[in-house]
Amino acid sequence: MRAFAAIGIIALLLLSGCVGNRNISECKVPTMRDSEKVPCYHQAAVSEAYAEHDNDAQSICASIMSDIGNAHTQDDLGKKAEVEQNLCYFDIARIIARHPGMGQFAYNLCTNIRQNSYQTALAGAEATQDSCKEDVFKMSQITPENYYTNGKDNICTVILALPPLLMLAALLYRKN
Repeated sequence: MRAFAAIGIIALLLLSGCVGNRNISECKVPTMRDSEKVPCYHQAAVSEAYAEHDNDAQSICASIMSDIGNAHTQDDLGKKAEVEQNLCYFDIARIIARHPGMGQFAYNLCTNIRQNSYQTALAGAEATQDSCKEDVFKMSQITPENYYTNGKDNICTVILALPPLLMLAALLYRKN
């Protein structure tokens, strides 16, 4: 039973790098409808951002409107492409902000977010430049190089100090 569980865990770990990753070439299949391409581009950009191919991720987000949205300016797909492009920039900016030294690049990505040209309650929470910049700032603050050098908000300080304090308290309590 343990061997079966171990094999399952190993298989899951090996496959986890492949699950969910998209390549832009998967999105440009001629038989794929434009309505399927829009979220595919977004997923491909996110995959590139996680792989630290930051410029590729940015160009894929830009391609949502240039490859698909501009051909559908008079219908709902154009509106969907516009919203998806904004969300794409928002998502990759948040991911890239966690890469070492890429905080400013991610912050600049937020300026690519445009106000939607239409207003509807069905669009949900829209990605705005301000919300993107705020999230990017927060994400860049929790990168390892900032986290360990900024002692005032470092949770590790509390965690590392806690065991000796507990041991001291236990020893003092035991003596009484």
